[in-house]
Amino acid sequence: MLRESGSVNNTGIVMGNNKNLQPCKIFYKMATLKTVWLMLLFLFAAEVLTAIITPTMSYMFHKRINYDYLITGFVAALIVSLVVLSILLSLINMLSLERKKFINILNAMEDGVYIVSSDYSIEYINPIIEEEFGKRDGKKCYNYLHDRAEPCPWCNNQKVLSGQQIHTQVFCSKSNKTYELFDTSVITHNGDLSKLGIIHDITKRKQMDEEIKTINQKLQNRVEEEVAKNRTKDQLMFEQSRHISMGELLMNISHHWRQPLCSIGLSIQDIKEAYMYGELDEKYLDNNIKSAMSDLNDLSETLDKFRNLYTYEKEQTEFNASKAIDKAEVLISGYIKNMGIRIEKELDRSLIIKGFQNEFTQIILNILTNAKDKFEQKNIPDGIIRVKLNKDAATDRVIISVLDNGGEIPNDIINKVFEPYFTTKDTAQRTGMGLYMSKVIVEQNMKGTLSVRNSDGWCEFRIEI
Repeated sequence: MLRESGSVNNTGIVMGNNKNLQPCKIFYKMATLKTVWLMLLFLFAAEVLTAIITPTMSYMFHKRINYDYLITGFVAALIVSLVVLSILLSLINMLSLERKKFINILNAMEDGVYIVSSDYSIEYINPIIEEEFGKRDGKKCYNYLHDRAEPCPWCNNQKVLSGQQIHTQVFCSKSNKTYELFDTSVITHNGDLSKLGIIHDITKRKQMDEEIKTINQKLQNRVEEEVAKNRTKDQLMFEQSRHISMGELLMNISHHWRQPLCSIGLSIQDIKEAYMYGELDEKYLDNNIKSAMSDLNDLSETLDKFRNLYTYEKEQTEFNASKAIDKAEVLISGYIKNMGIRIEKELDRSLIIKGFQNEFTQIILNILTNAKDKFEQKNIPDGIIRVKLNKDAATDRVIISVLDNGGEIPNDIINKVFEPYFTTKDTAQRTGMGLYMSKVIVEQNMKGTLSVRNSDGWCEFRIEI
């Protein structure tokens, strides 16, 4: 079957809408041999009537007949008839030659061409159509092209004969091929309006298109597979990084807990001594209990802070950036205080960003931990970490800058610090995943950038969101 769907407009060769074709149809009707003989008979009859009427009128008004005028009129009428006949025969001959040229052009075309009348009769097919579908043998177009016993429900004959021009792609089940189809109206040699169709076989092109689609789909599937593998790899690296971070987390917790635990231990020892020296009264117990409970509350709050850092967040939210930075500072404060490291902050407390708050806190914590490790590795006393938070008016982006005075990163490795598994520390202690995962989170989840640069002996990690 031919299934059609395409654009429609109005044009023509001796083709087009019916209103424009009316004069052409009349001319074609006139330019036939049958019409010529009828016109010749009409002129001869006119001459005979002239021969009869002229003497009669002359006798009535002049009482005599002028046979010279009669003969002259007859001859003149005959000459006019012959001239008209000659012109018509010349036009017929010219049209016949043009029709032969047109047919020869259609026969020589590499595309299939057919002409179908309004009653679905096939008036013409070129050799390409005949080679494709066989002899027409008086068949109707729907039977010849589609093996149907009645007109096709999708036939566009009426649209074309009403003056529309249709260009579309169709599939023919009889030949099992796809064609590009062009249909328009045309006047045939007998002056009737018919449909002229031109079909171009695009089966190979469609097959190539399908092959290209298949190749593209395979490539797409391959890309998706590789992306999935990379995601799995990233997830494994992320989990590995989280495990290392949890080890650091436990270390930080131990530093946070050391002082409260020592305080509780001293309180317990003091109870025994107070009992031995008779100082164990109600007031002493109340003070001792309050002190112990305060230390226990500190321990509980520390656990809550570290636990919330690893709580899974389902959706991105808007949060205050400065509070997330403060949280990261608190989580590392127990360790850096023992090393004499000082954190200086210049934060715009009004800035709100969108993302996963715990992930952002982890990023800041990773950068702070990186600075802390540098101080520890180089045995730098009185290290300084400066954290700045502001908004760039020119770009309307939030800028988080973390600087440390632990020295510049060597030029030969500065471009590698964000690579997975890269570390300058003992590989037994670090995996080199912290900065890599931080960059992945900033760029993929928060649509920002994370970069590093040296500045006058300082090292700066810069986040732009």
